[in-house]
Amino acid sequence: AHGVVVVVPLLDASTEVGPTEMLLKSHKDCRSAHKKEVVLDRWTLEECPWATDVFQTSAPMGSAIFMDLRMIHRGGPNESDERRSVMYVTYVQEWWFDRVNFNDKQTKNFDHIESRDMRKMLSRRDSIEYTYELEQELRNRGVDVEALQSNYNYSKHKL
Repeated sequence: AHGVVVVVPLLDASTEVGPTEMLLKSHKDCRSAHKKEVVLDRWTLEECPWATDVFQTSAPMGSAIFMDLRMIHRGGPNESDERRSVMYVTYVQEWWFDRVNFNDKQTKNFDHIESRDMRKMLSRRDSIEYTYELEQELRNRGVDVEALQSNYNYSKHKL
């Protein structure tokens, strides 16, 4: 698995407060041609035919609810006057990056690339360019960009 999510309700997660809801089996992929529209309450998704059941995680305060990181989930509707408070912890493989919830920033020119394959091929390079442009703008405004950067020397991969 890519990783696991642990949701810990910081108050009793009753159905009124809107506990986390998971689309069961949504972490198991299938080909796009086999996907169908699944309508679940206020949720309309294109999913594999086996992902049809929603599980509501009503649980007492301090419980630990574990799920596969790839599973589609959301907070249920909060129909109470209380704020829904949860601690959300993610454990992932070192090599994995969540591009669904945390997209890389791109330059404005990236929007003009029509080919999906070309965008995929250039996305990392364009993200670097975006950072470069931001740093240049900061320098133009008199900011010492190097003073903002980490000096930590690390290697992402051990060979």
